Amino acid sequence: MLCSSRASRADNCSRSSGDSSARSDSNPRMWSSTLRSSTTMRDGRIAESWLHSRDQYEVDAFWGE
Repeated sequence: MLCSSRASRADNCSRSSGDSSARSDSNPRMWSSTLRSSTTMRDGRIAESWLHSRDQYEVDAFWGE
């Protein structure tokens, strides 16, 4: 069930989002990126969480090897 603005109070549901940065060193490679997160809380628990990278191809290239 989605957390819609109309149902959010009745379902004790809320959303938040924010920006963060991530970095990983794996000699000899290094990766750094800006991330956007989106989280839905329902009844005091995380119901849904998404993490989006600014450059997904760069993330795939680093972690895919």
